[in-house]
Amino acid sequence: MSTCYRVIYQTFKSNSPEEILQEEMIIESEITAPTNCLDFTMGMELQLQAVKGIQDHVLNEKLKLHSANQDNQCLKCPGKLVKSGKQVSPFHDVFSDHKVTMQRFKCNSCAHEPASTAKLLLGTIQSGELQKIQSQLGATHSFRESEELLELFSGSKRRINNHDRVKQITESVGQWKCSKLSDFSEIM
Repeated sequence: MSTCYRVIYQTFKSNSPEEILQEEMIIESEITAPTNCLDFTMGMELQLQAVKGIQDHVLNEKLKLHSANQDNQCLKCPGKLVKSGKQVSPFHDVFSDHKVTMQRFKCNSCAHEPASTAKLLLGTIQSGELQKIQSQLGATHSFRESEELLELFSGSKRRINNHDRVKQITESVGQWKCSKLSDFSEIM
């Protein structure tokens, strides 16, 4: 008989952790005796699968909270916001890529629609941590070397980590820092 393990994601209310609202198995695998240093750990692929599975759930829970916190009042007119379907959009984190689903709202008077994609809500489709890593690598390595390093650590080739994206993020952070320095020098 072999021994196995599971990584399970659970959602529960903070005031009653024994009441499970949602539960899903993220990974399940057999535990085997190690024969070398490569099969001693879970392995990078399973670790990344676990991170992605957990992150998928956390992102969707956060977006549910965002939708629940939507005020029913339109920001453009006195009309009311009503649900208008769902919108799927990409979102990229340090090690994983996600498709997030957001509730769409529309004003029943003026047809105004509040942000319903990750890009419109956050101004980007990338997490802050990913942007930070890309800009730091881009500042200390060539953009192509940065792309290769990101590929190595994420375990796959990801379009979000291509050298053009690393260059774009690095330059935007550099321009932002320069503008902040010039604002500071004007004060002095």
